[in-house]
Amino acid sequence: MAELGREFAIARRHRDRKTMRRIGRQYDATATTDADAASFQHGQQTYDAIPPIKRPRRNQRRR
Repeated sequence: MAELGREFAIARRHRDRKTMRRIGRQYDATATTDADAASFQHGQQTYDAIPPIKRPRRNQRRR
């Protein structure tokens, strides 16, 4: 479940709604206990703890 939570967090960061919905349906079908929910949340939190990479700005003059 932690891996599924991590994949969900990745899809959320990339704004991939299709994958988020697919993972959500898969989670609903397989999660049965509170331990599963906690594991899913833990997977999300561990990925969210990694800061996003700042991309270089575009259309900026070189100095």
